[in-house]
Amino acid sequence: MTKTGDTPIKVLVVDDEKNILDIIKFNLEVEGYEVITSRDGEEALRLVRELRPDLILCDIMMPDLDGLEVCRRLKADSRTNQIPVVMLSARTQAQDKVASIEAGADDFITKPFDFSDLVARITINLIRTRQKRDVSPLTGLPGSISIDAETKRRISRNLLFATLYIDMDNFKPFNDIYGFPTGDKAIRMLASIVDDAVKKAGNLDDFIGHGGGDDFVVITSPEKASAIAESVFSAETAPVPAHGLPGEEMRAEVAYQIVHAQLDLLPQLGVLVQLRSLIGDDGALVLPSQPQRFVRHAEIAAGM
Repeated sequence: MTKTGDTPIKVLVVDDEKNILDIIKFNLEVEGYEVITSRDGEEALRLVRELRPDLILCDIMMPDLDGLEVCRRLKADSRTNQIPVVMLSARTQAQDKVASIEAGADDFITKPFDFSDLVARITINLIRTRQKRDVSPLTGLPGSISIDAETKRRISRNLLFATLYIDMDNFKPFNDIYGFPTGDKAIRMLASIVDDAVKKAGNLDDFIGHGGGDDFVVITSPEKASAIAESVFSAETAPVPAHGLPGEEMRAEVAYQIVHAQLDLLPQLGVLVQLRSLIGDDGALVLPSQPQRFVRHAEIAAGM
């Protein structure tokens, strides 16, 4: 099991019983994992900081520092709280599962367990963690890792597809004038416009991603690309309100007046869509000579 290329996934196994550590280590190494072991809670915490494992299997019942406390400390540390922790226990009482959840554990397995089940649980938790890390907290859309993975998936299957790159004109100066909260609202509005456009003019299996900032990607079939782009251009946009922080309304109102009095001096926010078609047969990248532009700038920039 590898992350990317030939880099194996690193699993830290923590249990005070050496024979259990040896059995788990052997079986996981057969599956292609790199396995680190520890018989002590404090040592496990040190190994996590030093070696940054991709996942941790941790027994609950250990002397001195038990598995629940190890999990609590890992989840309380911003440097380690994204690492999935799967708790192991020979006890089947419900309170162990509840205690594991309260400690922040991502999963719970009762010993003895079937190793195919253990491997499946490890895989599921790694996928969940990867997905959580790659979701934009602002829009809820898949991020750049998923965009790259979806592109590679379609290329590997020799599928014909088109990619729409969508971003906002003048977004940085717009952000500087109206403030980040208003900029975030504009990004969420564009995400909604793109989502609606794909639902209206695209396919059920089309992909929408948010690469960060004001950058969006739509992967669709070539025959649907232009219709999606036109749907983005023709979308009815609501004014972007500026509320939430002290002084925001006043600053936005001043900016609003200046934008409308001197349109040549201050930026207006618009949307640029570039259509890039990837042809599956030969991998040729086709770019339009003139990218189309969303022209109703004032409707996005003006509303306060």
